Parts: sequence; structure tokens; C-alpha cells
Amino acid sequence: MPGPIEIIMAIGKKLGYPIAAPQHTMLDMIERAEDHPGIGSDPLPAHPDSLPSTPFTNHIPFDQTALAHIGWRRLFSLITKMPRLPREMKRGSRLFEETFQPSRRTLSEEEREGLIAFMKERGALDIGFYPEVDPKLVFKGMALPERHAIVFTVEMEQAAMETAPSGRAFTEVVDGYCALGKIANETSEWLRERGIAAYPGTAMGGQTDYPAMAEAAGIGAIGYHGLLIGPNAGARMRVSTIYVGIDNLPKAENPHLWVRDVCANCRRCVRSCPPGAIEASPKPKANGFKRSIRATACRDYFGRNWGCAICVKVCPFSEKGYDVVRKSYEAGLANPVRTRPTSTIAETATANATIEGPRIAVVGAGPAGFYVAKSVLERDPTARIDMIERLPFPHGLVRYGVAPDHPEVRAKGFTYDRMLEHPRIRFLGGVEIGKDVEASELRGLYDAVCLSTGAPANRRLGIPGEDLPGSFAAPDLVRWYNAHPDFYDLDPRIGKRVAIIGHGNVALDTARMLVSDPHKLILTDMMPEAAARFASSDIEEVEMIGRSGPSQTSFTPKELVELSDMPGVQIIVDPADLEADLPLALADPQAERRRKRNLELFAQWAAAPCDQSKRPIRIRFRRNPSRIEGSARVEALILDGTRVVEKDGRAQHEMTGESERLECGSVIRAIGFRTTEIAGLPFDTERARMSMDAKGRVLNADGAAEPFLYASGWARRGPIGVIGTNKVDAEEVAATMLTDLADATERRGAPGLDIEAPVDLNAWFDIQREEKRRGAVRGMGALRFVDPSEAIDWLSSHGRRRLNDPTLPPVHPEMGRVDRSRVRP
Repeated sequence: MPGPIEIIMAIGKKLGYPIAAPQHTMLDMIERAEDHPGIGSDPLPAHPDSLPSTPFTNHIPFDQTALAHIGWRRLFSLITKMPRLPREMKRGSRLFEETFQPSRRTLSEEEREGLIAFMKERGALDIGFYPEVDPKLVFKGMALPERHAIVFTVEMEQAAMETAPSGRAFTEVVDGYCALGKIANETSEWLRERGIAAYPGTAMGGQTDYPAMAEAAGIGAIGYHGLLIGPNAGARMRVSTIYVGIDNLPKAENPHLWVRDVCANCRRCVRSCPPGAIEASPKPKANGFKRSIRATACRDYFGRNWGCAICVKVCPFSEKGYDVVRKSYEAGLANPVRTRPTSTIAETATANATIEGPRIAVVGAGPAGFYVAKSVLERDPTARIDMIERLPFPHGLVRYGVAPDHPEVRAKGFTYDRMLEHPRIRFLGGVEIGKDVEASELRGLYDAVCLSTGAPANRRLGIPGEDLPGSFAAPDLVRWYNAHPDFYDLDPRIGKRVAIIGHGNVALDTARMLVSDPHKLILTDMMPEAAARFASSDIEEVEMIGRSGPSQTSFTPKELVELSDMPGVQIIVDPADLEADLPLALADPQAERRRKRNLELFAQWAAAPCDQSKRPIRIRFRRNPSRIEGSARVEALILDGTRVVEKDGRAQHEMTGESERLECGSVIRAIGFRTTEIAGLPFDTERARMSMDAKGRVLNADGAAEPFLYASGWARRGPIGVIGTNKVDAEEVAATMLTDLADATERRGAPGLDIEAPVDLNAWFDIQREEKRRGAVRGMGALRFVDPSEAIDWLSSHGRRRLNDPTLPPVHPEMGRVDRSRVRP
């Protein structure tokens, strides 16, 4: 149903009235309040190196903003609140229109205490004094009427901000601006009554950098999100100023600057910012201060999503409280290894910056590669590591293998980026072994080489009809909906009935994606074309097929429960399959607990009555696919019956001679990944992986270890285990590598690869932010680059310059590849 403003706009257009964004009136008012003439008895002009204020506008058309789609209830709430804001702004502007002639320029201590009490009675939270405003904090083209300032904050309600982005949070922010204006105006009048020159700062916009002034006044510290963090409300504050002619304001010390250390080791706001507007590390500005946030990207999203405020919500100073974070920080100083391992490693590396240790190449910038790099540097802080990645985009399996509705796992990518910031790690993106550099050449340029290339191929069933349209591998499907460049053109046509071959977590992820609400998926960083494909497929039923029994599945209970909890879905298990189960004892207690929980879930679903209103996901056991049938595409899957038997203490399956025909429109094989050969390096073709010794050394055809060549992750052990398994694996390989290097003292300070990589660390950060921006302006999750050449071209074009210049808007809010999706949230 259309909202009230949508109805009003539609009626206006029908009647022929020009419909413009109502925010223009507010923007004109802000501009008028900021653009006052040089007035005051002791004016302070801006420094030549000061920066201009960024425009208080966004590039989102008004009919696409949250305000345009407001509901009646929220509209009535705003109608009662919004008039207060322009009223206070007009009142403040009037105080600026003529110079006030002061009769005095000092305040007694008693009067200063009375001033503080007066402001607190009207809602001021923290109050600080800034005796001499730094001219570099005055925006270019502006001038202050007085060179001294009173800085104060108001608090926004925590419960309201935790709902951000929402109409409730937006209303709370409006209330905050109203309170700022009221306090500034009434305090200015109070001071003028006592003969003191006072001019209220503008509540919205302003003539100066308010957070920096508040930090200078000692009432808080600026976080990575560019917001002031103070002891009473964390980041849930709004700041304003009063410029005063008081020559005896006390100079404040700032006891809060330790907050910066916490921010550097937290950065939740960085990884949580939907448009990627917050810098991973604050950037130097021309005036000597730091820029934390790219205003244009923030304001585009701000205009579309009720003011956002997600950075306020996730900040631990708002969530846990200032005192709680401070205690944790102080405990961390007593035990830095436990609480701040990344900083400890970086500090050690800086201390050893002049020491030349071994130069190591890690091929592959996925989880395995990152854990190897981290393990090496923890053991040898003098080592230098080049991470070489074929694609311009690191993170490997975390970026292209994790389901997009698992943001907590996707967040590991932020940890990997923190590792890339290490002073002894160099990221070389877009460099392919065998194309840009030969493997033999690479080995000569480094003291040691570790292959962490994963398992990029998929396993095949080896049955007739496997290559029919409608039959494809789950790993390919996963990479496709995660926008992997090699699989963008897959574009699978999915039938209404889908058969998934495999009883592991990849099969569960695939089933969950197929039956998920595409309107929710599109809010993640899934490729929107994939969400559109799933929506148009209108899948009615999913069959998950395995050749063994319930006790032999590789599911994890957590993933099973997640699938069963999806709305409109019912998991169906045949009780006969449970009766025929053969649960042999497992040596691993953890595996035994996992199997026991799985069997409990299977029994629960087998006993549940069938709900015809829900889409069925049938888990079928003891069936082996033998043939896929169809003329032009998949039409049916032939399944042979199996039974589970015990052989040498292990469960194995054998054929029963029975078969059945399963009608289906798609067959997805989720039976695993496969390692591929790297030209010029040893490879075991029969086992489809590199030959390895027990310590991670690569073996040649004669079974001898290749000098200083290692492998980790799936490249070493095959495609088994979860992402965390790579950590233990990496520690073993790193220990082996450094032991070998310690015995070969001549291998120190190899030159490394002398190449200008298409993508370095800063370029990768820019790509990430642009992906977030492109999605945010569409109201989606991050819209990923799917063509490496497009990313490279964008980096070399004006796009990157605009991304890093807060005063320049994007060429167009939806600049980038065309979104072919038909799904809209």
C-alpha cells in the first residue's frame, strides 16, 4: 500500500504540480545559517589550509528515500517534531544577523558553574571549553564571530538507536538536533544577558569540525566512524558549539584519547557500514587532521535508509558502555598478547623493521594463505611475505564459498584485511602463476614458496547424462551466486523439483539458498542476478540424496537446524531409512556427539506429520545415482538402491539391485571439490592433489621433498575440513618451513617478485568500498565486481579518485555494471 507522501506526490503530479524533494527548504535554511557575514567583536577566519564542509546533500532521488515511503504513524510523529528544528534554526540565525557588543569578556568561577548548571538543566550531557579554536578546524570560506567556544553534547536514546536504520532512530536523531539548537540558543541568550558575546553554532551542518572541537575540549575522543565517543553515552551523542567572547575559559586536558587504541583494534563500525563509507584507517587531511568517513557515500545511504546510524548501534562504547570497555582495555595493557595479538605482532615487526629475514611467497590469498602468513610472522617477525593472488580480490573461500546469509563467517574477511595491513605483508592481486610469472621463476625469487591455492575444481559423478543442461556442480553454483568471475556466465536454469546429490554442508547450503526468500537474499552480498534466478525458478520441492545411511552423513547439526527453521519449509525423513540404519561406533568423541544429534533430528522429522502448506525438503538415504535422463535437458534421475554393511570395522555401501526413477528438473552434485595442477609444479594426477610428506613439504615424482616448496590448506590435505581447520594446518606448515630455513642460513633476503601488481592493498580497499557503495545506492548488499578487467579499469579511471575525495560526488549514484535483477526489496 502506498505511503502518505507517495499518495500526495502522485496526486500533485496528476494535478500538474512540479514535485520536488521537500528537503530543499531545509537545505536552504542550513546554507543560510552557515553563510553569515564576518561579524563579532573578535572574529576568527579560517586557516588557508582548512577544508571546506562537504555538501549536506545526497544523490538519491527523493522518491527513492525512506522519507518518501513513510507510513502514516511515523508521519504523524514527525509532524509533531519537525517544526521544532527549523524554528530553532531560524532562532539561531537571528542571533547571527547582527554583531553583539559585549560589555565584558570574562566569567567568574561561580558564573561558569552556573553556566554549566543552566546547560545541564536543558539537556546538555557533556560540556567542555575550547579557549582558542584552531583556525584549521574552521571550514574554508567560513569565519567564527568569536575565537573561543563552548562545546556540548546531547544523548540519543539507546533503545531507539539500536533499531537503526529505522523511522524510530531517525526521529530520535531529529530530536537530538532540536535539543542542540534549543540549548545553544538559550545559552547564548543567557550569556548575552550578562554582557558576554555568544553565537550559537548551527545544529545541523555548521561552521566548524564539531567532533574535533569536542576532542580538543576534552569531552571525548573521535572514533574510527568519525563520531565523538564520550564517557556518558559512548557514540550515541550529537555535538554542537557556542562561540563566545570569554577570554578566561579553562584549558582542558583530554583523558579519553585511549579510545583510539580500542578503535584501531575493533573496527566493528568499518566492517558493519553498509555503504563502506568508513575508512579502514583514518586518512590524513590537508589541514593536518584525519578523515574517518567518506561523506558522499555515507549521505547517499543516509538519505535512503532513515539516517542509517548503524555505526552508532554497533560501537562497543554504545553497546557495552564506556566503563566496561575501559576496564577491558586496561586489562589488555596488562596482558596484551591475550587481548591485542594483532597489535603485538605489528609492534614486534616494526621493532625489527631493519632486520632482513626470509622472503616467502604465499600463493593464494584465501583462508589457508592468510593463516600461513600469520603463523610465520608469529614465529619469525623478521620474515617478509608476498601474498600472490590470481584474482584482484582476496579472501578466497570466505568470499566465494560461504553462503551469503552467513555474515558472521563472511566477517572473517575483515580479519584477513587486518593481516594484510601488517608492515611485512605485501598483497599482489591479479598476478597469475604460469601467466604473469612462471612457477620455476617464482621459486628462484623467494627463499621459500607455500602453495595455498585451494581446490578450485569440482568432483564428477561419472554417470551418463551428467552434462545435460540442468545438471551442474554445487561448488559452481555457490561460486556463481557469490559473483566469482570464473562463473558469472553459469546462469543456471533451475527446475521446480531439484535433486541434490550429497549429504554434507555444501548440500545443506545449496538447499537453503534455493528455498530462501530472494527479497532477503538481495540484502546480502549475493549477486542480485542469482536472487532473481531463484525467484523466477519457483522451486516446489528439493530432494537431498546420499548413498549411505543416516549415521554416515557429514551434516553438522547447526546447519540442519538452520535449514529446518526456515519459514515455509518442512524437512521430511522416511522412518524406514532410520530403521535400516547401521550406527557403527566412531573413534572421535566429537564426531560421535555430532552423529547422535543428527539422528535425534532425523527421528524428530520422521515422526512429524506432513504439512501440505510447506515446501518439502526430503532427505533420502541409501540411494546411488546411476543415470541422468532427458532429451534436451534434465528430466529424471535414476537411483539404485544400496545398503550399508560393515567391512573391517567400517561402514560401506553395496548395491541391492533395486532402482527407481525420480522426476526432476535439475540435478546438483554436492560431492566435493577437487585440487587442480599448477603448471611446472609436482602433482599427483591419480589422487588429484599434490604429493606431500607429513609435514607439508611437496614431494616430486621420485618421492623426494622439493627444496623449500610447501603446501597448506586444501592444496595439502584435499578438500576436507572447515575454514578453521586451515589454522591448525597452517601452524604445522609454518613450523616446518621455518625449521628448514633455520638450517639453511644462506636463504635470507631473496629479492622477491619485482612487479607492479594490478591490485595492491589500497586498491583492494577501494574496490571493497566501491562494491558496498554500488549496492547501497540500490538498497541492496554489496554489488561485487564480477569482471577483473572492470575492477582494474575502474581503479585507473576517475572512479577511484572520486571515491577517495569526500568533496566529489559519484558520476551517478548507480555507476557500475547493469543490475539485471528483477527482485526488489
